[in-house]
Amino acid sequence: MVIITKEITFLKFLIFFLHFHLYKFLSYMKDSYLILFNDFNMYFFNIAKHPLQSIKANLNFPKLSLNHHKSNFSFIKLNN
Repeated sequence: MVIITKEITFLKFLIFFLHFHLYKFLSYMKDSYLILFNDFNMYFFNIAKHPLQSIKANLNFPKLSLNHHKSNFSFIKLNN
């Protein structure tokens, strides 16, 4: 009975010890993960700037070309 009690006490201590260190480790990893995630986030959005700008340019392109044709048309009209 004494051996079982000692084993349970040891297991309780082991669980507490591991839990405490696991918590410290996970909180450390969480901080590191957040730092890495922020770096990745900035990196990702820096990469994404170019495609987003090209999408904006593609969306504005018909307007620009339409304005270009309108201006050409009005220019031709003025010459006639």
